[in-house]
Amino acid sequence: VSRGVMDDFINVFKPHLATTTIYNPIDASFVRFQSKQSNPVVHPNYLVCVAKFNSAKRHDILVQAYAKSGITIPLILVGQGTLKEQTMQLVEHLGLSDRVIFAGFHSNPYPIIKNATGLIVSSDYEGLGMVILEAIALGTPAISTDCPSGPREILPAKNLSPVQDVEALARNIKMLTQNPDAFTVELSPQFSPEFASKRY
Repeated sequence: VSRGVMDDFINVFKPHLATTTIYNPIDASFVRFQSKQSNPVVHPNYLVCVAKFNSAKRHDILVQAYAKSGITIPLILVGQGTLKEQTMQLVEHLGLSDRVIFAGFHSNPYPIIKNATGLIVSSDYEGLGMVILEAIALGTPAISTDCPSGPREILPAKNLSPVQDVEALARNIKMLTQNPDAFTVELSPQFSPEFASKRY
């Protein structure tokens, strides 16, 4: 589903057959249609992260970077998972309980993503990063860690920061809020269903 995953596959399994990457396609029309539903977030300006609370997504890095950025617009965390309670404790410890909002699971997160100032991915690794593609399809600026597989194949270098680098992610968060348009990206045709079907 990404060149990064393909490289890992080749390194681990040493296949003798030809390999190729076919990106998971995004149905941009469906995502945009779903985003027209009512937005459950009432804040006029906010950042959002849509991810399960697990070790790969590194909400701890995100929360620390958000704190270090010094920005005051809320951070909305959409999702559930085993590390949610641990993340809530970190938020309370850093004195961010009034600015970091745990929104829980939403079967349709697209209105939240569409109306956000920006989307943040703080993962240690991804397969591809579909939520980044969803944000791009909705015209929402996105920043991410430059984690193995995915983000660097979707986003330009200025939208990326090194994995687990709190300082660098904090800088990108601050710059994103100051100038969101600078982090807006066009959706590449290579992520369309038509492109994927032709590759298959």
